[in-house]
Amino acid sequence: MTLTVLDPFQNLIKVSNKTENVTYRHYHFEYTLVSLVKITTVSPISLKMYRNTHEGTKVSSSLSSDISILGSDLEVPGSNEIKAAKILGESMMMITYRWELEDVEEEHQTISSKMICFRGEKLFRVGLKNRVQPTLIFMAINLNEIGMRVREVGFDAQNGEYRQSMTHNNVDGHGLQLFTFDLNAMVVGNCTFTFSIWLEGSVPGCYSYQLCDRLAKQELWNASSNNQHHVDVEFVCRAGKKFSAHKAILAARSPVFEELVDKHPTHDNSNGPLLIHIDDVDVSTVDEFLYFLYTGEAKSISLASEDLLKLARRYQLKSLIELCKIALKKIDVMQVASFVSNLELEPHELPPFIVRPNEDTELNFGHHESTFRCVWVFKGRKAAEKPLAIYYQNENLCSLHLKDDIVHFICVNHRKFVNQVLYSTNSKKWIKMKPKNAIHKLENSEMLFFVAKTDDVNFDNCHEQTIHFDVKMISTIGNYRYEMMDPLWTTQLWNAALERQLTDVDIYVGKKLLMEAHQVILSARSPILADLLSKMKKHNGKATITFEADIDSYTVQHFLYFLYTGSSKVHFSNKQFLTLANMHEVETLSEVCKLAMVSSPDVDEVTNFLLANF
Repeated sequence: MTLTVLDPFQNLIKVSNKTENVTYRHYHFEYTLVSLVKITTVSPISLKMYRNTHEGTKVSSSLSSDISILGSDLEVPGSNEIKAAKILGESMMMITYRWELEDVEEEHQTISSKMICFRGEKLFRVGLKNRVQPTLIFMAINLNEIGMRVREVGFDAQNGEYRQSMTHNNVDGHGLQLFTFDLNAMVVGNCTFTFSIWLEGSVPGCYSYQLCDRLAKQELWNASSNNQHHVDVEFVCRAGKKFSAHKAILAARSPVFEELVDKHPTHDNSNGPLLIHIDDVDVSTVDEFLYFLYTGEAKSISLASEDLLKLARRYQLKSLIELCKIALKKIDVMQVASFVSNLELEPHELPPFIVRPNEDTELNFGHHESTFRCVWVFKGRKAAEKPLAIYYQNENLCSLHLKDDIVHFICVNHRKFVNQVLYSTNSKKWIKMKPKNAIHKLENSEMLFFVAKTDDVNFDNCHEQTIHFDVKMISTIGNYRYEMMDPLWTTQLWNAALERQLTDVDIYVGKKLLMEAHQVILSARSPILADLLSKMKKHNGKATITFEADIDSYTVQHFLYFLYTGSSKVHFSNKQFLTLANMHEVETLSEVCKLAMVSSPDVDEVTNFLLANF
């Protein structure tokens, strides 16, 4: 059993278990426990938080469950009921490449694409050893230099109804990856292969696919690059070049900066900003370093920089250290030897080598797209027949269940999130589920219904079985999307506020002190708060912001959490949430709240959907 406990407000949570296999990842508040768990001590606000949140690994329970905690599948001791199935899920970065071959002759030959570019770098290449026993090949080269690696590759031919997974061959090192698949017959004439490439961070825990408000990163970086919002640090570099910065952000992200600024109290700026000299690296490297510190992302494509690694080590940015170390690893002779050993050598004269198409190709990744992979885990037919909720972006977006040996995948109020659903019973062959909406001419419905008959699953088997689903999701809000980033970025700034590290704003709800915050972050994220703080008289260097007493303090705290992290742990369908977003002109939060509060489908649509499909 897997349970995710999320507590962004750092309240004390104690979890006891009776088994081994306990994993704790502080960087995104994820606790993974195996077997039956029991929460023994939970503060009231953290329990409320858990009931309303779910990010990272997702766990969904039966819709008819009496368990009060959302998203769990805890087994009640002594219960004779069938153990509920569960859903585990994660969002992933999936890019596609379409390789079109024309007029392929029936002869022994090697066909290859040219190098395929991604984000301006030559990183991929595909090939075909077209022979009696043909082999399809996918290679990734130097992907580690941009902080990524390939986790999985699949393909479908001729726009087929299913996708095959390629075999990941063992090739030593980080700079070269090889995937192969043995085809049943030679390719002759015209053929199109569409590759689906799943990318992940090159270092687990240091770079991952996170949902975030893109404006949060840009606005914080603008505060530095435009010398805005209470600048109190200056980096002095070669040729007199200077960069503005903020003690609060530097100290939150780096223990070395934290120790340094402790010697220069925030309120003592009478002698001007704190000066930090860096003259042993190029100005561009300092710019790259500060950008990563402020945004959790690389500014340029490549992280393969000795000087960037030098600064990361000097100021102890752990994620950047690991990313640079992997990025600097080059392809060596042992990797080449390992690569060769995984391919069958030509026994005789080398066949013709043909490049098609003979032109450069750039993969365009749609930032508004992501793929949500969920795993349906069940034991027996009765467990599979119980509808399960699939949790996505803090709401139950879809449901899944078995009926008459047909898998039903239903989305309600999807708001154009869901684009396509594939399933697999073995993680090798992926089959597209058929959308019944199109059959009944309900393409514009807010309700979607996908079905599939899985002949290779014995639902009467009471042993644990799994079916995997890949759900292609479309983001309808441009600034709120997934991207590769340092997961520590989303927690370190917020933790600095919780721990009152260099805070200079008191936040009140009515007459009650809620928490403390940082002027730079509030000002960067909200023009209303920026104007208010710039005109406000400070007492001992500290400002005070008071929210109306009729606004729930829980909502105010989550509003501040969004300002700091660009993400949320609660659902956005909260009128007070929307009111705060509009009042303080937080653009992305306002748009997300409006979308979340779209009314449910009307009765005509619901009854049309049900009568047409059931």
